[in-house]
Amino acid sequence: MRTFGTAAFFAAHVLIMFGTACQPTLLKNDYGDTGTTPDTENDGDAGETDADADADSDSDADADADSDSDSDSDSDSDSDSDSDSDSDSDPSGDDYADILPGERWTGEPKEWTMDHDGLDFAVRSAGEGENALVVINGGPGQSHHYCESAEVLATTKLRVVTYDQRGAGATPHPADDDYTLDANVSDLEALRLELGVERVHLLGHSFGGLFAIAYVAAYPERVASLQLYASSPATYWDTDSTEFEARLADFEADGTFPEGYDEIEGSDDCAPYFQTIWPVYLHDEDFPMTGGLLETTCDLETFFGTSSSNMFGWDYTDATARYDGPVGVYTGEADPFLSESLSSSTHFGAADVKETVFSECGHYWEECAGRFFEAAATFLAAEL
Repeated sequence: MRTFGTAAFFAAHVLIMFGTACQPTLLKNDYGDTGTTPDTENDGDAGETDADADADSDSDADADADSDSDSDSDSDSDSDSDSDSDSDSDPSGDDYADILPGERWTGEPKEWTMDHDGLDFAVRSAGEGENALVVINGGPGQSHHYCESAEVLATTKLRVVTYDQRGAGATPHPADDDYTLDANVSDLEALRLELGVERVHLLGHSFGGLFAIAYVAAYPERVASLQLYASSPATYWDTDSTEFEARLADFEADGTFPEGYDEIEGSDDCAPYFQTIWPVYLHDEDFPMTGGLLETTCDLETFFGTSSSNMFGWDYTDATARYDGPVGVYTGEADPFLSESLSSSTHFGAADVKETVFSECGHYWEECAGRFFEAAATFLAAEL
């Protein structure tokens, strides 16, 4: 039996960071290098929790595209605190086709496998055209499914691409147990080549944001634009799980989480654990999980493998300081990792950074889906 200690909860969507108080048997120093800041990817657009409880896999919570897109262009990293939580009703491609180049894409997503480093990576693409937005999910160890909601941005001139990272979802575990940040960067570069684009647009969520930052550090000339939602920080020195742990302790104390909820026996499936602690990530603790989140799998072997593969921390601040491309930094004001998410803005010194903080929203964009996707579409439109 393996136990997710208080801080260890990160497993469900986030590696426990360096210095986090973890249960010794589980994560002592595990996350020192993985830069795995908790992927509390819960952002549910709680701002108008139109709680579209009918978990429609990608249609993140009702998002009546908060036309108030101040959240988009907060330039100069002026955390444009999009406090008008106007209704975020179910977003659809129609809401963004007028913002992005091309017409609304109405086709069926394509799915295939990419052979790289001895692994068959599961890849999915919606849309058409020469431009590609790669959406990198959090974890580590989680599948891509909840990020399929970003396909509302797909048009006849923009492909929205998701994939299962090594050892997650339908992509097998590497035989050599290599889950280093460098290996994941290599996977991303292989995906860029597979897509046939000279430069790629990146959108990273939670721990997936760290993969995106690491890719920017290695291949800055291959990045057309970078967007980060509730991202793990550019350096482990910025990790901070204080609020997350406090919320977890509160839910344990009031009996919301049943006894033994953090014990996983006879399986590497950590999805039930993540689904249990879902409220920790939210503005509105009653906001329901969408279908995409419920479909998202979680693999403990990959979670711990990423931890052990990155034992000495990470620091990409020298590289991010030199990067001069467009950067969008987003988070929800109720994100338990708010300080981590916002720290990225301070490390892109040469870039044009647009920072947005969404009111009534947490670690996942589901609570503010309409406002977030409108902001992301507006950002992309300026770069396509």
